[in-house]
Amino acid sequence: MKNLIWNIISIIVVLSLSIIAWSLYGTNKANFDKTLLLTEHNVALEASIEKITEQKKSVEDKLAGLMAENDTSLAKISEYSARIEAMTSEHKINEESLLTERNKLTSAIAMLNQEVSGKNSEILFLKKILKKNNKKPMEKSRTINLKPIVVTGAKYVSGKILEVNKAYEFVIVNLGSNDGITTDDTLFVFRRKAMIGKVVVREIAPEYSAAKILYKSLSDMVRKGDIVTN
Repeated sequence: MKNLIWNIISIIVVLSLSIIAWSLYGTNKANFDKTLLLTEHNVALEASIEKITEQKKSVEDKLAGLMAENDTSLAKISEYSARIEAMTSEHKINEESLLTERNKLTSAIAMLNQEVSGKNSEILFLKKILKKNNKKPMEKSRTINLKPIVVTGAKYVSGKILEVNKAYEFVIVNLGSNDGITTDDTLFVFRRKAMIGKVVVREIAPEYSAAKILYKSLSDMVRKGDIVTN
């Protein structure tokens, strides 16, 4: 009888312990699942926080860049405004100077117009000479009969060759009727005190003359700046 009671008690104890163990297992498993779920949630939350932090930093960087650009724009606006104010003040101060300079330029233009008028006269004279020479046919070679030179006691004059036209064998000299030069006058061409040839005056203006080169070979020798005398 005692053994039976003891066996019943043992069975009851074992069953109680089994119930307690099963209860503890269920509780621990639920806690473990909750812990695992919380861990996963925390990981996702940390990733979300990290992403939000990165986005916040990106926005802050963009904001800083925009603020810097805004400061630069404001500085440029201030600088340009100062320049405009300075230019306006300078314009008002220099207005009288500009008017004076304008008057000076107007006078200079008038003087230049006078010079251009004089140059136009020279150009017309040279065109007249070229036109006259263009009417004459070019010759490969020719013989020139020189007239005897008669010394009449004309005054001595000296000038320079201004232009040389090799194609039509004539030169322009800075001696004219104002210097006593007349048509058919013979002028001697010198370079460094050595005579290199002769030219004969064909066309005359008050301050210039066109002279024909006597010999074709002389065309290659005569240069601008050579001295001519009568």
